[in-house]
Amino acid sequence: VEGLYCFAATSSRELLLDHARLAKASGFSAVVTRVDECRSLAPIVEALARTSLPLFYLCDGGGTNGDINVVSATEMMQRAMNLYREARKLARRQATHQEIFA
Repeated sequence: VEGLYCFAATSSRELLLDHARLAKASGFSAVVTRVDECRSLAPIVEALARTSLPLFYLCDGGGTNGDINVVSATEMMQRAMNLYREARKLARRQATHQEIFA
């Protein structure tokens, strides 16, 4: 590994894909920050998968001091599923709210 390239999980799909390609061509591996702020991990998972870019760390927050965690595929999937469940709960609450006030 030549180095580590930081990605904000809150970035757009297109930006993540562009930067993942650049990082892969440079021989870098990924550090994904702001995981706690994103609604879905799908864009970052897609960028990493399409480029076969290795993921070394996840960070809960914008910085790495104290927020950095070594990542495993299992943890990444658990986080993705938790975000999915939270999104479904929110959608159900919003639907109920709309029914009450319709």
